[in-house]
Amino acid sequence: MAYRSAINLDPHDSEFRDLSRFKEFSRVFLTSDQQAYQVGEILKQPDLAHSLTLIAKQGAGEFYQGKIAEKIVANLQKMADY
Repeated sequence: MAYRSAINLDPHDSEFRDLSRFKEFSRVFLTSDQQAYQVGEILKQPDLAHSLTLIAKQGAGEFYQGKIAEKIVANLQKMADY
């Protein structure tokens, strides 16, 4: 447990610092003040829960050809220009 805490809080962790420049990463994985969650804090992912619910109800096609697929493609195209 201490190992994971050290990685998440290490100010020299360049991979974490690089990922935080992405707006969506920050929205999903960082607190409202742009900090890493502390051990014991709860990270909620309602968008992921919604996606998994859609897949459960509508099947894998929702992921591969449905609205989820469309959102993934749009985001990848947007990031290609980053």
